[in-house]
Amino acid sequence: MAYCPTEEKYGYEDSRFEKAVDANFHCSICYNVLKEPMMCRNNEHIFCRGCITEHLTVNSHTCPECNEDLTVETLRKAPRLVSNYLSELKIKCDYSNRGCQQYIRLQELDSHVENCGFAPVKCSNEECGMSINKREIIHHESTVCEYRKVKCHNCGKIEKDVEDIKEKMEKEVGAMKGSLNEIEEQMKSNCKEVKAMMALVLDKLTALELTVKISSSITKVCTTLKNDLVVVGGCPENSLERYFSKESVWKRVLSMENCSTAIVFFVYKDQLFVVCRDSVRVIHLSESLLQMNQFPAIWTHCCTNLPTVIYQDQVFFIGGYNDENRCYDNLISELNLSAPTYTYKQLSRMPEPRQHHCAEVIKDKIVVLGGETAPSVSNITDSVIEFDIVKNECKPMPPLPYAVTGAASVRWQNKVILLGGRGRNGIALNTVLMYDCETGETKELPSMLEKRVLACAVITDNIIVVMGGFGMHQNSVEGYVLGGYSWEYLPVMNEHRYCAVAAVVPTELN
Repeated sequence: MAYCPTEEKYGYEDSRFEKAVDANFHCSICYNVLKEPMMCRNNEHIFCRGCITEHLTVNSHTCPECNEDLTVETLRKAPRLVSNYLSELKIKCDYSNRGCQQYIRLQELDSHVENCGFAPVKCSNEECGMSINKREIIHHESTVCEYRKVKCHNCGKIEKDVEDIKEKMEKEVGAMKGSLNEIEEQMKSNCKEVKAMMALVLDKLTALELTVKISSSITKVCTTLKNDLVVVGGCPENSLERYFSKESVWKRVLSMENCSTAIVFFVYKDQLFVVCRDSVRVIHLSESLLQMNQFPAIWTHCCTNLPTVIYQDQVFFIGGYNDENRCYDNLISELNLSAPTYTYKQLSRMPEPRQHHCAEVIKDKIVVLGGETAPSVSNITDSVIEFDIVKNECKPMPPLPYAVTGAASVRWQNKVILLGGRGRNGIALNTVLMYDCETGETKELPSMLEKRVLACAVITDNIIVVMGGFGMHQNSVEGYVLGGYSWEYLPVMNEHRYCAVAAVVPTELN
């Protein structure tokens, strides 16, 4: 009788498979589905590698089925047909008991288990040691864990701001003390009247404190923002607005009525490009009225809902929705801006189609994050891929801590900052996530004031500005200084819009 090996070397239990597995593909030692199948050399009886190896080591050098001579060295690999059949079987993840309900092809099980978001990971905070699902470790370590270390961003500046506010409040309190002395004289003559006066004074003092704090923070962001901004396109308005930083006001400067067929907007140097199905329109940015020039273009692959990135003199188009075929696309293509006539070229394809994703250039690579692979919230993805511009090839990166689509993004150093979007539960988000493109690590930043989907964003002088988006306040604008601890509202746009494109106006044109 065959010796039954240790439990960790057993084959795969039948209950883990999506469908029943044929009895011919079971090990006659452990009676489970074959794992790394090997067979005897003469009669081709098949066993798990671990089971037959343990049997030959502990029991005897014979086949458990036919009793013919057999050693570990004379074992043969099972036919390719067996391996191919087993590799295509769909099996539950090793961490199904921790919440992972996904069925994976057997040949991809090890890769999935290695990257599974339900894998147990120990909290790195001292004195904690709690075992947490990998996908929840960042939230646990930074928000939930009672042993977490709270980091202070830019503590020196915060302390100075507090001191300034304290000094202002002392002056205000000093002025109020004079008024309180007069009130105290009145208290001696009429106690009821004095109580009413005290309540009124305290209400005014509270309102004064709130006014000082709000005006101080808004003035700080507005005065720090030195560059003008432009926002163009989007729904429902197909117009262009410009934010004049010196005046702290948005102005509508150009109607886009002639660009109803526009597919993509992007800014290159001091020019705004409007890519249509039959032409490329170039808008020259200046302090005066904007002028539009039109050039013919070769555009053979019409996609929408896709991000564009600029690298040297090429603009890259990644994925999106293919209007011609009415499906999501995985194409990566480029438009050469240096040639006398703009030339379009198809380069490569991503492993899967996606739209409403984020893309940023980091050195000579394009990092693509999140999005959706099909029109359903269940197809919102957390995957990240890296496209090497030089090698013209894609490779996977560590995933995001949660699935998201319709987020805005900006690049800061070697990191991509994702803002808002929509989660797999269909709910709009105001979360802000910083993704390190070298290590794949993520870090949460302070959340935005508004929940935004399909918003647009820019970064200038370490200030992130987010505009519009599909939500309650589609014309609202807010800003955040990197290293700070909260977001602040900025002047609202004239038009409500989402799916728009924003850019920083070059300094010489401000």
